[in-house]
Amino acid sequence: MKKPLLLFCLILSFGLSSQEIFFSSGKNYTDFDFRTDNASEKTSFASGSGNFYEIGVTSILNYRKTFKISSSLTLDEFNANTGDATTYYSWRADYIGIKNNLDIKILNLSSYVSLYSSFGLSLQMLINGQQQINGLTYDLTKQEEFKGLFISPNIGASLRVTLSKNAGVSAGYSLFETLPMETVPDQNLSFISRQIQFKFIFSLD
Repeated sequence: MKKPLLLFCLILSFGLSSQEIFFSSGKNYTDFDFRTDNASEKTSFASGSGNFYEIGVTSILNYRKTFKISSSLTLDEFNANTGDATTYYSWRADYIGIKNNLDIKILNLSSYVSLYSSFGLSLQMLINGQQQINGLTYDLTKQEEFKGLFISPNIGASLRVTLSKNAGVSAGYSLFETLPMETVPDQNLSFISRQIQFKFIFSLD
């Protein structure tokens, strides 16, 4: 926990000179991809849904406000399940992370509505999680394949509506894959997630 908190403090100090702060929330729709070197096929999981929360700061990089860079603290729920006629498995995993994004304005649809594309990268680590097998619950923080840092590249698009000089909202969609920086020998776990986002934006100008 100490490293994410330290990084969050750095984000806050960076935000003192930034031009916007924002809060986002929405849904993750996640597929787990678990493979082993000894298996010819990957384990099949059903997509699960979970919430996500994000708070961060944004700096505008040019006068025309077409390029913006943001840093944020994120909390993501990655959930999935699988099984057969006799056995049922489910996973509920909570990850905290630090995210950096570049937002590019593509098009002004009106004086109040703009379309943005985004590209980013985040680092995440497990803070809480449970695995259920036929009603029995196990702690995911003790499972090696869920531990350590995960790196998550993302790409997305959003529609932003300006409500006033100092406030706006946006809705967007992003796709990202979470990959472990260090894998367990003979095993590889990743999360492929589709994220629907709703954001509240406040200008510091």
